[in-house]
Formats: sequence, C-alpha cells, structure tokens
Amino acid sequence: MSVAHKDSGLGIHAAGLTAAVALSGLAALGILQPAMADRERSAGVLKELEAARSRAEALRLERRDLEQMHTQITRALAGQRVVPVPVTQQNQRLAALTELAQRHGLALEQMTPGTAHASQRSTAVAIRMACRGGYPACVAFLKSLHAEYPDTAVVGVRALSPPEAAGQSAYIGLDLVWYAAPPAQ
Repeated sequence: MSVAHKDSGLGIHAAGLTAAVALSGLAALGILQPAMADRERSAGVLKELEAARSRAEALRLERRDLEQMHTQITRALAGQRVVPVPVTQQNQRLAALTELAQRHGLALEQMTPGTAHASQRSTAVAIRMACRGGYPACVAFLKSLHAEYPDTAVVGVRALSPPEAAGQSAYIGLDLVWYAAPPAQ
C-alpha cells in the first residue's frame, strides 16, 4: 500500500526565501560597500578640509598681527627724523661701528663694506661684520646700533658656538645695510 504523502510546498518556499535573502544580501553588499567606502573617503576629505580651515584661520590671525605690527612700526618711523649722511663719510661710519662693537665687548674680526647702490631716496651700502663675543654683548650692540644709527638696518644675524667651546665667546656674523644720503643731483 502506498501512502500518499501530501507535500505542502514548504521546502520550496524555504529554498526560495533563502535564495531571496542571499540575493538581497549580496545586492546590499554591492550597494552598501561602495557607499561605505565613499563615506570613509568623505570623512577623510572633511578632516583635510577642517585642517585647512584651521590653518587658514591661523594665517588670518597671523596676518592681522603682522599688519598691526607694520602699522605700529610705520607710525614709529614717521616720528623719527633721520638725517642721512653722505656716502663719502663711509670710513667714519665704519670706524663708528667698530667703536660701538668694542664698547659692547665684541671683538671685531672683520668688517667688509659692499658696493654702494644709489637710488632716488638713498644710497644703500651693505656692511658685513664678523665678531666674537657673548649673546648679551651682541644684544646690547644691536640695541645701541638701532638707537644711535637708525639709518643702519640689520638684515642678517648668524651666531655659531660649537658645543666643545662651551663658555667661550661665539662667532657672530652681522649683515647690515647703511642707508646713506642719495647722490647729489
């Protein structure tokens, strides 16, 4: 005798449901994975953008501070009356700079004037100084240079003191520009 087995079709429905879930999962991975990668890239770009904004803000503040400093310096210079000395007085200026360095305890090793470059408002003469001395002596010299010779600008400072020479005087190189009177017309 044969028993008829009634198939309710649940096996087919379960297989279909499993296949549908699997296909949906694969489709979701295919869609979500690129979306998640895009989101990660976007997060990286946002971090870079925020860093750039922070740097821009820092630069904006630095620019504001520099503009304020420029305004203060311009006002201070407007109040100073500098009477330029003719370039023919170059030897006297070099002697005065030598005396100023010695007065502050710097041992002058070399002083080299450059070629005079004339313009309509002044004659610029580069002066290189090589000295030996300590940091306090150098600072005092530069302070006096600014006060006594406002027509002379410091455009470069180099200091060298090897570690094995601790406690000894350092080499100090100074690049100056003396703004002498313009050439006679």
